[in-house]
Amino acid sequence: MLVLLVEDNPLDAKIIARHLKSALGNDCEVAHADRLSAGLERLAEGDIDAVLLDLELPDSSGPQTLSDFRASAGDVPVVVMTGHDDEILGQKLIQQGAQDFLVKGQFDGSLFGRTIRYAIERQRLLRELDATRHREQHERELRMLNRAARDGDTPTTASLFGQTSLRESGSGVFDELVKQYENLIDRAVEQRKSKVEYDLHGDVRSMAERLEFLRSTPRDLVEVHGAALERISTEAPSMKNQVLREEAKYLLLELMGRLCSLYRKYATGISTGRSPISAPSSGLEDSAESNKS
Repeated sequence: MLVLLVEDNPLDAKIIARHLKSALGNDCEVAHADRLSAGLERLAEGDIDAVLLDLELPDSSGPQTLSDFRASAGDVPVVVMTGHDDEILGQKLIQQGAQDFLVKGQFDGSLFGRTIRYAIERQRLLRELDATRHREQHERELRMLNRAARDGDTPTTASLFGQTSLRESGSGVFDELVKQYENLIDRAVEQRKSKVEYDLHGDVRSMAERLEFLRSTPRDLVEVHGAALERISTEAPSMKNQVLREEAKYLLLELMGRLCSLYRKYATGISTGRSPISAPSSGLEDSAESNKS
């Protein structure tokens, strides 16, 4: 267990570190920072299990210290240390995102240990609850999309594009599309996170053209979307999962819009200039030849 201690008083820092190691055992390590800025730098390096944060620091003071720290802490639990025995202040700190607060001079080693353990456990439960909520929301959205896609596969659409979905065709094309969609999501997340510029619109256009060439239906696109998210989200932490799903939703909307444009072309009899390589014959050609005879 690695605890980040943000405390500017050297003597207090030594005493607190000794309390922590005594209460949590030999597997506890303490990383010390004497400024808010230094604490944020160490936090950014990762591997922190919990934070003990003094509110009064040379470069920050009061509840604002917690606000600034929480903005970068993600799902790392933060326990605040304050020199004021003020219940109202304590409640305010909890509302700001602290897992707990301790009053300096009113705690011993065992209380330190319990507070840190409880903070880590509570944060774990909150993380699991948040992940469950996002997963249930994602599943509801997929069910709605699948229902809408099935309802959209009308007899006219079926005759144009074939009733067998890409997933059911067993041709391997579906897996290739899922991989292409995964790469799109990864690029979108990387662009959002690191501000790297990708030609995402060009990539989306390229995939849309392939979907058009394959005469894909909304059902196909929804199934590609669901399969890709299921595959990449199983290995991602809950915070990244939320970002993955948001970016995938934007991609889905853009791709779906391009497919709708394709439907409009066929509905108005405008040719796309492409040969439907995978659509089965509707029987209309044979009927036309018979009428000519």
